[in-house]
Amino acid sequence: MPAFLPLFQRESRSAPVAGSTADRSFLLMPLGEANCRIKLAQLVANPGSGKSAALEQAFAALENRSVPCRWLSLERGIGGSAARFAAALGKAIGGEASEPSTEAGLLARMGRLAASAPRTGIFLDGYEAVIAPEAHRLMERLLAEAPGNLFFVIASRSPLPLRLSSLRMSGRLLSIPAGTLHLSAEESIRCFAAMTGRTMSAQTASALIARTEGWAAGLRLAFLAAAEMPDPEHFLQGFSGKDRDVADYFAQAGFDDLDPQTGDALLRLSFLHRFNASLCKAITGIEDGACLIERLVHDGLFVMELDRERCWYRFTALFAEFLQSRLLAHDPDAARSARWKAARWWRAHGFLREAIAYALLLRHAWHARHAP
Repeated sequence: MPAFLPLFQRESRSAPVAGSTADRSFLLMPLGEANCRIKLAQLVANPGSGKSAALEQAFAALENRSVPCRWLSLERGIGGSAARFAAALGKAIGGEASEPSTEAGLLARMGRLAASAPRTGIFLDGYEAVIAPEAHRLMERLLAEAPGNLFFVIASRSPLPLRLSSLRMSGRLLSIPAGTLHLSAEESIRCFAAMTGRTMSAQTASALIARTEGWAAGLRLAFLAAAEMPDPEHFLQGFSGKDRDVADYFAQAGFDDLDPQTGDALLRLSFLHRFNASLCKAITGIEDGACLIERLVHDGLFVMELDRERCWYRFTALFAEFLQSRLLAHDPDAARSARWKAARWWRAHGFLREAIAYALLLRHAWHARHAP
């Protein structure tokens, strides 16, 4: 399973730069309370969701509250081996240069950091770049053995490959929902004004949030493009995943790195409002639909879980539009075939409402194509 490079590489530094206009520092501020028992706060979200900005905001706010924190931006070169990961982490924590970055050495550094204040924290941004299993096992041991007043904050585009059941059962794990990063209509209005110096109506903002689902990168791309338009409101009202800047973003975020079979599967699945492993197999012909979905989730390819059983999924709205436009442009027959297969699958599995809906879509598409 290939691991994609993080979208935005940042050098390791002790003090991050301030992030976006929409403040999300409040999500992590309870970690600084003296009576807080949280050992790990994890933030897993798609690329461009504002994870790094949220961590940067919280880092600065906690430092302002005299909560000592350390920061490490991870890169693939760092996460490729446990030794490089440990060395980078030890450097970020600080201490004597001659002190070894072994597990014992890291715990000693953490102990000195923890002794400096009632609460201390270590921020790890871009954990998806850590691919060495030994590094994950090291991280688990550090979480288990670090001083009780020291917490970790980890952001990743992929689910953390760490065994966290013990922390969850003991109430020491904080999982921040990705949806908390989504911008509201009011926040989008403020961001648009800050970026362009122009105003945006509440009606346009609501429509834009519905189309982008509050995805920070999508909104930023929309605002940058709108600033160059003679009628920004008209442009924003029609903004979609077909926009060239959005298409470039999705392509570079991982789609262009996919092997042909997986890329074709995504294009065919893009017309579904939801899918599971069985439906994936029916649409794409890939025998192990569950493995395909697992890979998409692992690689952070804009897939959203729709239930706690990890059965049903969907693509984010803009990503689905991006995929649909690609398939219709290059192979419209494949798009019709995917809809037919979906209609048959829905009917065979007792989802009559969906079966009828997809059949009607096919009928409308046929009439549109053959209209005089």
